[in-house]
Amino acid sequence: MRTLRNETHESTALFVPLSTVLAQVGRSHNTPRHCIPWNAWGPSGTRMVSRELSETWVCYNYGMKFIQGLRWKNGHVARAYDFNPYAARKDIKMSFDSPIPWTRLAKQSRPGAQSPSFNEGVVTSLPGRVARVSLAHSDDGWDAVMIGEDHILMVQPNYSVYGYMAM
Repeated sequence: MRTLRNETHESTALFVPLSTVLAQVGRSHNTPRHCIPWNAWGPSGTRMVSRELSETWVCYNYGMKFIQGLRWKNGHVARAYDFNPYAARKDIKMSFDSPIPWTRLAKQSRPGAQSPSFNEGVVTSLPGRVARVSLAHSDDGWDAVMIGEDHILMVQPNYSVYGYMAM
């Protein structure tokens, strides 16, 4: 979701696992078509995160993982999110050889407090974990990052150079 605030574009990502959608489908099996209020499924089954915009379109997610490049530090840092329910229960990394320092997400996020997109306060609390990842060095920084099952791909401005690193 993109909004314009004080001549600055803001963006918010909404994560909705298929299990959240299927739970509502299962509950409304024999009922007529109706709207399901946000409070019935949104606060506990989703997570909203403010994100930085990139003019480069890349695949920011893979399964239950999401990554965003951060514009500070010359584009050498990214923030990775993992909403895998098994991984989210742990404060530590999943595998012993992973260099990623995962930490548990806060119990709740309140993106509506900073965004003009919402008329009222929004709270989301889908469990997950997050890590700040130092990207492989590039003299010109990275324009965008993509995430795969066990790797991160970085793209330099004008697509002149690509970088790859294990997660």
